[in-house]
Amino acid sequence: MTNTLHLGRPQVPERASQNTSIHGASLPLPPAWGYRVAFTFTLATWDSYNAPGTPNPPYNGGTGYWDSFSVSLSNAPYWALPLSDPLGDTDPLRLGFLWGGTSYGDGFLETRMGSERVFLEARPWAPNFLNVVLDTATLPAANHNYPSWGTVRLQWIDPLTTLSRYVARKDQLSPETFRAWGCARGESLPPWGWGTVILDFGYPRIQNEEYGVWLLNLRPTPMFISTTVIADLARAFLTGFAECNGTAQLYLALGVNNHNRGKGVTRDHGRAWARMINGLNQKIWGNPHWLGRFWALGAIDAEPGWNTAQATREWVEGYTEVADLLDLGSYLLNFGSCDGCPFRGCPSCQPSNGWTLEDLWYISWGAEAAEPFPEIYLTNGVNAEQWFHVARYGLETHQRVMIFTGVLTTWTACQETRDEQCQTTERRAGIDNQPMEGYLQMHRILSSHPILSQAYPRFSSDISWER
Repeated sequence: MTNTLHLGRPQVPERASQNTSIHGASLPLPPAWGYRVAFTFTLATWDSYNAPGTPNPPYNGGTGYWDSFSVSLSNAPYWALPLSDPLGDTDPLRLGFLWGGTSYGDGFLETRMGSERVFLEARPWAPNFLNVVLDTATLPAANHNYPSWGTVRLQWIDPLTTLSRYVARKDQLSPETFRAWGCARGESLPPWGWGTVILDFGYPRIQNEEYGVWLLNLRPTPMFISTTVIADLARAFLTGFAECNGTAQLYLALGVNNHNRGKGVTRDHGRAWARMINGLNQKIWGNPHWLGRFWALGAIDAEPGWNTAQATREWVEGYTEVADLLDLGSYLLNFGSCDGCPFRGCPSCQPSNGWTLEDLWYISWGAEAAEPFPEIYLTNGVNAEQWFHVARYGLETHQRVMIFTGVLTTWTACQETRDEQCQTTERRAGIDNQPMEGYLQMHRILSSHPILSQAYPRFSSDISWER
C-alpha cells in the first residue's frame, strides 16, 4: 500500500456504471492503544450517502445510503467485516472520516477536497487495520449506478505518539509554563487516549545536602533545582493536562541521565528520586479527579558512554530499594541507548565503556522497578537491533521476556535544532527516525522471534527541546 490511493474510475459521466465493490486498501498496523492519521483528499460523487427519504409526506429529502468514502480502523480488513449501512462509529469499524454525496440523479457532480487529522481507537491485544476505501457494496443500499471516485494521500501515521521534552532552561521553571505544557499534551490526545510523557531534567546532583539536578543547559553556569521543586512542577503539569482533557490517561515520567557531569549518579540519589516519585503518586491517589488516570514514574536516560555500569546500577538499585511498586506503581523507565551493542552488521560487538549485555538488561528489566523505553533514533534500524539483542540475552540467560513499555524517537528535536547528527548521509544513518518508523522497527524485529513477539512496545513518544 503506497501513501496515495486512487479510488474508483475518475471523470466518468453520471449515467455510467461502476463495480459494486470495496475500492481501496487495508493496511495492517502493529498493536497500539490508538493511531493518529493525517491525510489529504480530493473526492467526487454522482451518488448520495444520507438518510433515506420517507415515502409519504412529510418528505425529508433523503436519498439513501449508497456510495461512501471512509478512513477507519478495524480488527480485520474492511472487506471481511460484517457491515451494513449506515456505517457507525462502533465496532467492528472505528470511523475517523466518512463522506458521501447528498443527492443523485440531478445532474450535479458533488466534490469535496481538503485535509483531515483524525484519531482512531485501536486494540493493543488484537490486529489493527487502517482502511481507506470507497464502498459501493455494503447492503442494503448498493448498486453500480452513479459512479464515485477520488484520491486520498496519507501524510502521517503514528501510534498515538506523545511529545516528551528536555527541560533545559531556567526561564522554563514556573508552574505556569508546566501547566501550559500539560494542557498542550492533554489537547494532543483524544478523550479515550493513553500515553507516556517523559520530562528529562538533566544531570543528577547533590548540592547543599539537597537532591536534585543540574538542568541540561549548563551555560553560562549550571542551574540546580531540587526534587521538591521538580515535584511541584510535575503537579502543575498534571493540573494543566486534566484541565484540557478530562478523561485521557497518562504516565508522567520524571527523568535524569546517568552522565557523571553532575557527580550525583549514586545510590543515595536514586533513593531520593524514588521518594519524590512515591510522594507524587501519593498526591495523585489523594486526588479523586486524578486517581485511575495518572501515574508518576521515575526515568533515567542511561547511556554506556556517559558513566560506568557500576555507578548506573547503583543509582537504579537505590531507586528500586525505595520505590513503592505494589501500592503506588512507582516504576522506573530506562529511556537510554545501547551504545556499542551487537546488531546484524556486527554480531560480535560489545557495549561501550566496559558495559555488558547483563548490565543493560539489569537496569532495563532485571531490577524489580525497571522497564525499558529505549531510544530508537537511527533511521537504519540499528538501535532496534541492539535492543533486540538485549532482550534475547535476557530470555536466554534469565528465562524472562523483556516487555518494552515504549519507544522514544527524536524526530521533533531534530526538526528544531537542525543538528548535523540528525541527517542521513552516504556514510552514516541519521537519528531523525519518525515516530511510526521507530515504533515499527522495534515491533518488526521483536515479531521475528517466536517468544519475544509478545514484547511489542505499548507506547510511543517523541522528544522536543522547545514544545
